[in-house]
Amino acid sequence: MNIILFDTEYTAWEGSKTRKWSQPWEHREIIQIAAVRIDEQATELDSFDCLVKPGQNPVLSAYLIALTGIQQAAVDAQGLCFADAFAKFYAFCDQGRVPLFCYGDDPAVLAENFGLNKMTPAAFLAGMHDIRVVFEQAGIDTRQYTSGTVHQAVGAKLDLAAHNALNDVRSLAVTLRELARMGKIETDWMQKIFQ
Repeated sequence: MNIILFDTEYTAWEGSKTRKWSQPWEHREIIQIAAVRIDEQATELDSFDCLVKPGQNPVLSAYLIALTGIQQAAVDAQGLCFADAFAKFYAFCDQGRVPLFCYGDDPAVLAENFGLNKMTPAAFLAGMHDIRVVFEQAGIDTRQYTSGTVHQAVGAKLDLAAHNALNDVRSLAVTLRELARMGKIETDWMQKIFQ
């Protein structure tokens, strides 16, 4: 069995998280979507990484650039519109037929972006699941970590910057591998979670 770990980075400004993006001009527009397909041992089989051009606020804030390391020039040159980026991501997920796991709010962010882009939400027949449930059952207090830092909870070293969606999903995969190696999750955890 395979699953896909995915993550998004999206527009933010100084204080927007505290404000819960409540200003009328603030939207959580995706600027990066990334994913890795892993097997039962959390071995990476394939990866996906795409920059996205935000439509409502096309100029990235200095706060967001500092947080993610994603540069305006890269988004301008390599970014796709959300519809095209999502189509590529959906193809990577076999049109939603592979179970998706994320660390928190990413399904809501995707839903917001469907709305902002006047798109019908895509069907994910295999479901979107929160990987934090697995981590918490293994004894990790996920409130202390982000997706990009949770590997630290198991003592893993990962020389990748957090708040880059591809790095963050690799952090999740490393955490799963270490939890299995430590015997804190069973090797067949993927099957058991769907029983």
